[in-house]
Amino acid sequence: VLYSKHRKTLYTYPKAKLATAFTVDSAVTEIAYRAFYGAKNIETLTIAGVVTVRDQAFEGVGIKTIKFTNTTASTFAGRNIFLGANAEIKISVPNSSLGAFKSNVLIDYSIIDKFVGA
Repeated sequence: VLYSKHRKTLYTYPKAKLATAFTVDSAVTEIAYRAFYGAKNIETLTIAGVVTVRDQAFEGVGIKTIKFTNTTASTFAGRNIFLGANAEIKISVPNSSLGAFKSNVLIDYSIIDKFVGA
């Protein structure tokens, strides 16, 4: 996995990586453009911190569930965030933060129905 020097930005998750689960470090504050592009093997992604998700961050992925564990809502600032991704993808967030997460979708409103409370 390629991070910025201070591990604040996750730039690339290798699409050939065989792991079926991955946890984004809580120090990460941004998931970059096409960071998980084509990662077909990963099924569960856990995001421990508060991040900004950029354009096409999860394009063409096989992810079934993205779990946000922080109660402070992340921001979905990109376009086509899930372009060509698993159509059944679910974004699991703490029940108490469900509304906040949905309201932090700034551009790609097609993902609103992907959110579920946990």
